[in-house]
Amino acid sequence: MGIIVYLTLQLVFANQALSVMGSADRQSCFVNQATVERAAMLWSADNDSVLPPDVRIILGDYLLELPSCPSEGTYTWSRDSGDYRCSIHGSHRNSR
Repeated sequence: MGIIVYLTLQLVFANQALSVMGSADRQSCFVNQATVERAAMLWSADNDSVLPPDVRIILGDYLLELPSCPSEGTYTWSRDSGDYRCSIHGSHRNSR
């Protein structure tokens, strides 16, 4: 009986640890998105207030490199909305 309780507790703790790690990845992804969006806004301020057609344009002067999603999601840029969205975590704008 003690082994069953022990194994059950191990599964519960492992599940909680995975949930915390997933939450940390999500938050890190949202920070990445906000960083890229801020850099795009700075670029926009220097370029007649239009958003960049391709987010890679901001590399160098406004951002050293494009960040990667910690969960290996793919980021996409929308010039229309200024939204930098992850295929796994969605947009940080919708997380509030």
